[in-house]
Amino acid sequence: MGRGYLRIIGELFALARPYWFPFSLAFVSLVGTAVVEVSIPQVVRHTIDRYVVPRYAPDKATGEMVDVTTLSKWEVEKRVGPERYYRTPIGYLEPEDLFKRPYDEILKLREEDLKAINRMFLLFVLLLVLRFILNFSFVFLSSWVGQKVANDLRLRTFNHALRLPVSFYDRTPLGVIITRLTNDINSIVETFTGGFLNIFQNVLMFFAALVLMFAISVRLTLLVLLLIPVILILSYVFAGFFAKAWRKVRTGIARLNAFVQETIWGLKTIQNFMAYDLVKRRFEEINSYLYSAYMGVVYIAGVFRPALSFLSYVAIAIVVWYSAGGIMKGDITFGGLVAFLSYIDILFKPVQEFAQRIQVVQSSAAGYEKVKTFLSNPTEYEERRGTLRGEEREEVIRFQDVRHSYDGRRWALRGVTFSVRKGEKVALVGRTGSGKTTILNLILGFYVPTEGEVLVYGIPTADWDITALRSLYAPVMQDLTVFADSIPMNITLGYDLDYKGILEELEITYLLHKEYHELSAGEKQLVSIARALAFNRPIIVFDEATSNLDPITELKLQRILVERFKNKTLIIVAHRLATARIADRIIVLEDGRIVEEGNHEELMERRGKYYELYKLQEV
Repeated sequence: MGRGYLRIIGELFALARPYWFPFSLAFVSLVGTAVVEVSIPQVVRHTIDRYVVPRYAPDKATGEMVDVTTLSKWEVEKRVGPERYYRTPIGYLEPEDLFKRPYDEILKLREEDLKAINRMFLLFVLLLVLRFILNFSFVFLSSWVGQKVANDLRLRTFNHALRLPVSFYDRTPLGVIITRLTNDINSIVETFTGGFLNIFQNVLMFFAALVLMFAISVRLTLLVLLLIPVILILSYVFAGFFAKAWRKVRTGIARLNAFVQETIWGLKTIQNFMAYDLVKRRFEEINSYLYSAYMGVVYIAGVFRPALSFLSYVAIAIVVWYSAGGIMKGDITFGGLVAFLSYIDILFKPVQEFAQRIQVVQSSAAGYEKVKTFLSNPTEYEERRGTLRGEEREEVIRFQDVRHSYDGRRWALRGVTFSVRKGEKVALVGRTGSGKTTILNLILGFYVPTEGEVLVYGIPTADWDITALRSLYAPVMQDLTVFADSIPMNITLGYDLDYKGILEELEITYLLHKEYHELSAGEKQLVSIARALAFNRPIIVFDEATSNLDPITELKLQRILVERFKNKTLIIVAHRLATARIADRIIVLEDGRIVEEGNHEELMERRGKYYELYKLQEV
């Protein structure tokens, strides 16, 4: 792993700082697990060498029996021969002499050794239990910390998403954002549960096993270590392959989520026009990309792991081959051989798991990089650091020679100038794409004009405190927003507002008995209108607010708008010009310019663009 990955890992662990105590306990449990793991072969070695195989031999010089397990290797070579004896109540016996006796007599002669073996078995079981407890503590605590970090990061990412400017969502598929909140953050949890901490544990066990292997047999350990450079080179090379493969997987997941979200949103269109082949073909392309990305990871792992397994078996073969003569020469004991083979497994297991752990860390790092990139997008509060709050005045809104472009290539508005006075009802009309919704977006502060100024209460929208600016408006937009909640909650949005009187006034109290998913398009529009009425803000914005209503309901709504909002500033975007008739002034737009302005009667007398649109709708 390069410095970039280490930096990312450092940032990930910094996220766990609020949970340092359980994280520290998890770390202690991890170290304890490693210590117990390397201790178990020592118990086995001690049991075999002291209580299973004969351990006494006559001293060449004195003829007295000595315990060979208490001698160093050079002392064994000089002081004793190859013969070994058991110590029994009736004296020292050779294995052949002991095992030709009756079974009951053997048990009686080896009673002390059997008791010792039972004690060592109990110690072995206790170590296993301790390993289970420590391992459980590590898994539970590290998972708890990981989930806490993920929960915090998910909340932070979601809150950040809520405050991103509308322009960000214009260029970013919703599926990509969903991926950041789900898959990418979930992958970060694995850093704590199966990633970097496990790598640390594996490194600790690797060096502990290495030290104990040297203590058992220097020659055997050096022979095994000849394979380590090969393993390290393999690990380094494959780590780079894994990093590239996992980045490709993350990209594929984001593309797939974005496409599925887009398809679900447009499902009715797909079904109506039977565009199944087109959608299927695009899905197959994206799915094939993701399949290839995952297979790249599988292929790399499929080569790396068997290669490491092969090297570990080569090491075992070398040890068995060498030990055949080493036991006879006293270079290694039988218990030492058993322990050494266990340590080979402990030594190579971390290296074998290194690929998997590296995959986890790199997957987490790739996910964190994408989340971090998402969080680096400035919110509208950061882009627009305005702090001003205007006071009510006669002129509510003014557009001063405003030009605006969304993409820097095509102008959506071209030199638009007009003003809206307090209590005035202004309608924006024109053909599709004439700039009506763009004007609303600029009024609501979703965008800052490319050129010119949009002033609200005499202050440019760019200089307003964005929260204060939004609190002036009660919008009803083209996109009908109904949340997966109760109808009252959809109207009040959690605020303490009087909504029942509004529903009665609109004669739509029956909606209280409906679920959100049972609402028709017209009923969703009525809920949005009721929401705007309930919030009772000084500036009301209607963007095609009656497009889904029947004529009777539309006329009723027009009457309520005139009566209830007679002292409110009302801005209406209308394709159906019958709604525009209630306005004090109508602004006609075409190709981003104002081409006419006046009330309904004045514009009809001029017989211009408004007259053409009105007559066309009459037909």
